[in-house]
Amino acid sequence: MREDATHEFKAAFTSSYLKTVSAYANYQTGYITFGLSDDGSACGLEDPDDLRLCIENQINESISPVPRFEISTDAVQRTLTLKVFKGENCPYLLQGKAYRRSDTSTVEAGPEALRELCLYGSGQSFDELNCEDPVPKLTFSCLQAKLAGFLNVSALSDDILKTLGLINRRGRYDRAAELLSDSHGYTVLQLACVNEDLSELRDRVNVDGVSLLDAFDQACEYFHRHYVTEKIDGFIRRNFASVPLEAYREAVTNALVHRKWNIRSSVQICFFEDRIEVLSPGGLPEGISARDFAGSARLSVKRNPILADVFSRLGCGERFGMGREKIRKAYEGTTYAPRFEAGENSVTVILPRTDLSRSLSQLSDDEIKVLQCLSPASLSLRRDVDERTGFNQAKTGRILNRLIEWHLAEKISAGPETRYRSKSGLHFA
Repeated sequence: MREDATHEFKAAFTSSYLKTVSAYANYQTGYITFGLSDDGSACGLEDPDDLRLCIENQINESISPVPRFEISTDAVQRTLTLKVFKGENCPYLLQGKAYRRSDTSTVEAGPEALRELCLYGSGQSFDELNCEDPVPKLTFSCLQAKLAGFLNVSALSDDILKTLGLINRRGRYDRAAELLSDSHGYTVLQLACVNEDLSELRDRVNVDGVSLLDAFDQACEYFHRHYVTEKIDGFIRRNFASVPLEAYREAVTNALVHRKWNIRSSVQICFFEDRIEVLSPGGLPEGISARDFAGSARLSVKRNPILADVFSRLGCGERFGMGREKIRKAYEGTTYAPRFEAGENSVTVILPRTDLSRSLSQLSDDEIKVLQCLSPASLSLRRDVDERTGFNQAKTGRILNRLIEWHLAEKISAGPETRYRSKSGLHFA
């Protein structure tokens, strides 16, 4: 047994454990075991019962508000385990500071994280908060045009804004109204065509301070400019998209609607030669794990429910948690599949081009080199491929991802580390 993000070991009792109590109460249920060394071996406590009473008193006196916790003892190993439950009344403060876990250590939560905890503890989403300006002068010409075209709404009244959730019960505009208005102070979107190592940026476009609906339209126009080509089919000219348009629209909607808007950063959409990557600032919403996001689970948590509802009403996104499923279905009938990746501070949707076919004769020398390290009959770790090719981790990872997208290799979950193998039927000269 080893320490991890949800289990901390303490060979001896010190008051520093209170920081971890704050972290678990704020972010995730976790355990602190006293009487265990860092390697998980039992060293025991002199008097577990006396320590139990001390811990109860310290938590009750030091953490505000007091989180829910349980204490159990192991009479054989003479250890004591403190279980701290994730709370709903965030932030849980120790001497006025909130803490979070970073792998096996506990660190102070920064200003942005503290604001996020306060927001979670209030039971409100960001888009429900009142505008900072108590009497904002907002205009909604873009929203009005969308409503007229999609819902046949001829005039935008306060009653309609209330129905859309943009004016709250106190008669004030909320942050959702601000973000959907024609002008505001938020950074919204960056679009660029880039090469593989991001050293060259072409046709970079910054979209700031405009309605999210306008930003969505600009993202779609950029897509048509760079990823849609006109081809002659018989006697008819047809437009062909290199990436399924429905998948792209859904990915952009999700990025705009479900991002953290209290972070001063932009949604970034990068157009590579072989894929589009849509990166959204902020990690996953509370209640969705990285595994849920990357897999087929349909669990959905709306970080900004008012924005999600407006985009859904206007036909720009799925309301009932089917967005990722819609993106996957857009790739049915192709030999490619989208990928979903979640980090601590960002979420990325990767949309491969479907008009790139690859045979072995079309692979680069480096791609051949990696593919020759794989076998359909056995599984290989990425670091094994690193050693055999002499490539660094990042380069091997990029090539493996391309081979997977081209259905020349596949990723297998086997034990604690991801493993890879080539598809059967591949023959090298």
